[in-house]
Amino acid sequence: MREKLTKTLAQISLFFLAAQILIIVSVWRFLPPEIPFFYSRPWGKDQLVNYPGIVILPIICLVVFFANAVVAQLATKEETLVKKMLAVANLTFGFLILISLVQIIRLII
Repeated sequence: MREKLTKTLAQISLFFLAAQILIIVSVWRFLPPEIPFFYSRPWGKDQLVNYPGIVILPIICLVVFFANAVVAQLATKEETLVKKMLAVANLTFGFLILISLVQIIRLII
């Protein structure tokens, strides 16, 4: 039962990742040459990145997913809380990246 919850959360995280990729593929031809990406930088050219830079978001999400999956596999069977926490972290991170991607796309198009 406990492993099933962790597996379900991982599947939802992968769904969020697939949604990110589908969104990027579907709007790729409508993207301008430069898109706002780095909102922590001052307004203007410092915030912009070339349109292939939008692929950074799903790549970061994928790296975090695999890193958490490796750490969860290294955890022993008794450490179910660690596995659940990593699964929830993956889910939360994937969801937040998806929201960020959608907001960037909404701003552009």
